[in-house]
Parts: sequence; C-alpha cells; structure tokens
Amino acid sequence: MLDVVFLSSGKLISSFKELPVVWPVTATVLGDVYLLLLASLILACFLIGICLSFKYIPYLLTDFRNASNNEIPELALKLWVAFLVIFPVLLDAGPLWYVLWWFILFWGYTNRSERRFAVVFVVLAMLSGWIAHVGGGLVTITKAQVCKEIFLAEHGFESAKDIEVLSSWIRKHAGDAEPMNALAMAEIKRKNFNEAVTLLNQTSNIEPTNARYYNHMGIALAGIGKYKEALTAFTNAAAIDSKSVIYLYNISKVHLATYNIYEAEQAINRASAIDPEHTSALLSQEQKNKKVRFIMEAVPTVKLLARQMRPSDELRAAADELWYIPFGILKRGHAVWLGLVALALLYLLGHFPSEKYTKICDRCGNSFYVGTTSKQGHPMCLQCNWLDTKSKKVNTILQHKIEEIKAYRIANRQRTSRMELILPGLGSLIANRTSRGIGWLFILSAALIMAVTGGGFMHVFFPTDIDIRIYVRLAGFAIIGLMYWRAYKSPPIQLGA
Repeated sequence: MLDVVFLSSGKLISSFKELPVVWPVTATVLGDVYLLLLASLILACFLIGICLSFKYIPYLLTDFRNASNNEIPELALKLWVAFLVIFPVLLDAGPLWYVLWWFILFWGYTNRSERRFAVVFVVLAMLSGWIAHVGGGLVTITKAQVCKEIFLAEHGFESAKDIEVLSSWIRKHAGDAEPMNALAMAEIKRKNFNEAVTLLNQTSNIEPTNARYYNHMGIALAGIGKYKEALTAFTNAAAIDSKSVIYLYNISKVHLATYNIYEAEQAINRASAIDPEHTSALLSQEQKNKKVRFIMEAVPTVKLLARQMRPSDELRAAADELWYIPFGILKRGHAVWLGLVALALLYLLGHFPSEKYTKICDRCGNSFYVGTTSKQGHPMCLQCNWLDTKSKKVNTILQHKIEEIKAYRIANRQRTSRMELILPGLGSLIANRTSRGIGWLFILSAALIMAVTGGGFMHVFFPTDIDIRIYVRLAGFAIIGLMYWRAYKSPPIQLGA
C-alpha cells in the first residue's frame, strides 16, 4: 500500500465535484480497480478449486478403493487421498498452484464446462507475468520513472526535493525528454527562462516531433524577449499538431506582444474554426486572469500511464511480489512455460480412457464407469440414456426408473441447497450448473475483497481527504447478504424442471 503524500500547496479537495480528472487520480482509480479485480480473480479461482475438490474427492476415493479391491484400510485410503490433495503444501506453493494441481488430479472426473474453465485458468496463468507487470506499474505510481515529480513540476506543486530528483534523473538518463520538459516548465514558472531554453533545446533534439516541447520553447523564448524565435517555435508546434488551438492561441499572444493586432486576430480566428468552445474558454480565462499570457501543456494522462509501465527496478520488484504471492516456487519470467507445460499435461490427460474414472449420473445419481453424456455435457448412465431413447409408453421397468430419478432429484436438491447456503456457488457446481456456480463464486470473491479491504489498495498523492473505503465495504457486505438471500430463495436445482 502506498503512502499518502499531500502536496505542499494547492487547495484540499473535499468533494467529488471538485476532484479533477488528472493523472494521480486516474492512476489511483485504475490501480485500485485493477488490484481489486486481480485479488478477486485469485480468490475466486482458489474457491472454485476447493469446491471441485469437495465435489470429486469421493470419486477419487471410490476409484482407489476399487483399485485396491478393498484390501487397504479405509483410514489409510483417506490419508493417502488427503496427502494427494494437499501435496503442493510440501513445495511451499502459492494458492494458484493448488488450483492447477487439483485440475490435474481431478481432470478425468470433470465435466465439459469445468474443463473449459480449467483451460481459461491455465491461459491466465500463462499471461500472469504480464498481468503482474501491469499491477506493478500501477502500484509504483509514486516511485518509478519520476512520474510523480513530473506531474508536480508541471502543475506548480513541486518542492525543492522534487526538483533535485528531476535533475538527478536527467543527469543519469540523458535520452529521456519528458523529465527535462517538466523541469523546464518549473523553470518557466520561476522565470528562469534561459535555463528552460537550454533544457528544451535538448528535448527537441531527442523528440523533434513533439509539439508540446516546441510550445514550451516558444514560451521560454518569449520570456527573454526573443519574440521572432518564439513565433517560429509556436508555428512548428502548430504544424506538428494542427488540431490544437493552444498553439494558435499562443501565436496570437506573441503577435499582441509585438503589437501585430491583425495577425493576432487571424490566429484566434483559425483557432475558433478548429474548436470554437475551447477557444472561447481560453479567451474567457484570459479575461478573468490578466496574468495568463501563454498556455503550457501537461503530459497527457495516457502517456504518463504508458511511462508508468516502462520496465524499472521498482516496477520489477513490485511485479515479482504480486506474482509470487499467488504462485510462488517459480520466477515470474517462467509463467509462459508454466502455462505451456500445464496445457500439454491437460491435453495428455484428456486421452486417458474415461472408463477408468468413476462418474455419477446427473439424472439418477448412480455410479458408473461406462456411460455417455447429456447434451449439456453432464455424465449420464446407460439406463438413463436408454430411457431417453424409448417411447413414452410406461411399463414397470420404466416407471421404476422414473421414481428413482425423482427420489434422487429431491435428495440432490436438498443437498445442493444446503451447500449453496454454506458457500454460494458450491451447490451449483455440485449440481453441474458450472457456469452459474463459477459466476457466483467470482461475485462472492469480489464482495469479500471489497468488504475486507474497502478497495483502498493505493492512495492518491493529490491533495484530497475523500475516502470511499467505508462505502466500498458496505457495498461488499450488501452484495454478500444479497447472495445468501438469493441462495435461500433460488436453489441450484428446481423440482419439477
């Protein structure tokens, strides 16, 4: 969790209406949402793995019992199955290793929908290195790539320490133009125009197609009275970005400074033709504050976020930690190989004969080895499949099977309803309502994370005392309550369906 940093100057923001959409706010909101989703995904996958283990451990125990011809004591069999289920604990593995291991262990028992989710999970594991990189970039908002110092300098909130950080960074990274531009903007505000011109000459050499740098060069040159050179710099900026009215507005200011009224009006007319509303707003601002003569531009939010994602020591450390918490054992760079090996292993397991695994008929509840599947991909014994192929004429054998199906449906409804009340989604998975069960477990995981953390993984360093964590927690508890109410009112299996 990042430290709260208040700016040395500026108004303290106390309401959402006053909160500007600027980079620190945007990055913090994106970071909190991203980390909330990431934590919810990890918890949901772990809960799904637990639910599938709860569902298929009896199947595995039955197969071991049959394979040993009931010659091994029951306690020894249960201990062996328990050891297999918790095997990753010996490797000091993270929670997602357990999920992967459980999918491998129970692969022969899973239905079609559960296997699809397993493949999606493995693909996410393959991409987890990149996912952790994005999370690390958002976490290191105040540490990496001097993004914080750039923002402070551009908006006039910089301290002497921020200036020193920028200067030190420039000395070590001579090819990085953005910190030079930010430092030049700070120098312009302090009327150190010559220092700003020196910095901006370097930025223009590094990025000769960046219109902002030429714009700031024009302002710095105008500050030392070089209006002709300033006009050239503004004209270059307008040529690079012909849709920006700011450069045309600044051109008009240079013409006014040299008493070229007609040329100034022409520049404003050109700006109005491009964006009349923005031009009118700039002119209105000029009327309110007579000291504002030229307009400077901050780094676009998208560019700062992209800069924030550049590899750095701080970002790598944060990304490695984010990856290690759910996985462990391997390094983050091995995530792709982990996914590829897991996919290959699941592919090979899919070629094992299905007759080697116990299955429970989704219709009558009988155990079987040789059978088929329903249209939904659920296991079905041969008797129930035969029942579907027969005519509607009822005989004694058919009626007996129908009664057996009804009795199982009633018992299964009671069982899955209890499981759903224990953990929303568990009953649905047991009843082979896979998509529904996975969906509820994801929602439950997000609600639990919201209730526990309040979604406040990061703190903005913009001056604000707004804290919405209590509202996020209340929303999380409300969602959990609604889910249990839904589990009570809507069981996974409806009688008569």
